[in-house]
Amino acid sequence: MLTFQQIYNVVCLRLYAVLDFPAYLLGINAQSLRTKLISRVMKGRENVQVTLNPEQAAYTRDALSKALYARLFDYLVEVSLLALVIYISTCSEKNMRIL
Repeated sequence: MLTFQQIYNVVCLRLYAVLDFPAYLLGINAQSLRTKLISRVMKGRENVQVTLNPEQAAYTRDALSKALYARLFDYLVEVSLLALVIYISTCSEKNMRIL
């Protein structure tokens, strides 16, 4: 599980190796993913990188997980519907059985 801890005023991950495989699956650098989870860029006249506290980092982790899950679910529904349309168009009504 991806958990955060605060050492002095710096938030860090308890286990850095936890992000290696998810970063590989997303096709990004593990260090970039790590940085995005524990910091935020505040835009104004100048771009300032702000370190998050453990609670904010956990919310960021949860938001990323939710976004990935939603995109995966949408993709699976789209592929399933496409397969169903292809199946219906190739089969006659006698052979079509949908539960």
